[in-house]
Amino acid sequence: MEIIRDIIPAGRSNRPGLKMTPLYITIHDTGNLKAGAKNHAVYLKGRNTKDSWHFTVDDKETFQHLELNENGWHAGDGYNGPGNRKSIGIEICMHEGQDRAKAEENAARLIAHLLKAVPSLKPFPEVMKQHYDWTGKDCPRILRARPGGWKDFLELVRKQIVQGDVPQWKLDIMQEAGRLGLIDPGHGHGPDEPADKWFVLAVIINSMKERR
Repeated sequence: MEIIRDIIPAGRSNRPGLKMTPLYITIHDTGNLKAGAKNHAVYLKGRNTKDSWHFTVDDKETFQHLELNENGWHAGDGYNGPGNRKSIGIEICMHEGQDRAKAEENAARLIAHLLKAVPSLKPFPEVMKQHYDWTGKDCPRILRARPGGWKDFLELVRKQIVQGDVPQWKLDIMQEAGRLGLIDPGHGHGPDEPADKWFVLAVIINSMKERR
């Protein structure tokens, strides 16, 4: 995926330069109904800005603002808080007129990329945190307000992880087998199953279709 590097200049107060070994990924909503990812990149380089995070994602672009081995001030849990000092901050845009579903898909794709690129991160889904988890703030607000929003977002991330490693024919079988209740992809049934199981699943699915 394309990531536009627009790093906050060194020496700014919102680029503390404290070394970080990231363990988590923290998801935020921007809280801004007027600005996309590029606007936030400009905002973070302003001289009076105290906040900072690693990525901003909208329905068209993904901007990187900090190096992944440096912390940002995004989680609200203080100088030594694990949200600030041990997590990569991702802000999902919520401005009027954007395709929010596409923005969430782009964020999920970014997360799948980071899980492959950053070996220190905890495994999925343990790696995933909401801003709420660190401070109790109602953020990411849109995901939290939607019934099942966080669970659905985690499923979107899981699909992006799987799609990056698995041929389409396996994805098709997994999707159909899950729909028919033959497997539960979230509980140990995934793309690493042995080849004979894929063959059996395909035969069962075809058989069920023929009976309809």
